Amino acid sequence: MLEAIGIERKIVRIIKECNNKTQSSITKDDDLTEWFPVGVGVTLGCSMSPSLFNVYLEFVMEQLESTNNDFGYSEDLVTEIRYADDTTLIAGGIEQLRVVTVPRWSRRSWKGLVGDGV
Repeated sequence: MLEAIGIERKIVRIIKECNNKTQSSITKDDDLTEWFPVGVGVTLGCSMSPSLFNVYLEFVMEQLESTNNDFGYSEDLVTEIRYADDTTLIAGGIEQLRVVTVPRWSRRSWKGLVGDGV
């Protein structure tokens, strides 16, 4: 996704390398599962995480924003509220929200942008 928005391939490789070979385990009722590889996301506590999240969220919101005008929204109407790592989308009804978001969130529409790790 980072390359899609113009980040140099060299920088993307560095970010990926920082999170290469990340593993996780799950604790349930004091039992620890075997470690398993994590193929997407960043390591918990990674100092790059907030910045990467903001870059990704901005990209997502720009994609959704281009759809809003198709539904006759006024430029003065608030259609999104963002605070820290929370986002609220506002639409005229559930069907309108579904039409605006579902095509944008599908892997088919965003091939290569979802689930690529970084």
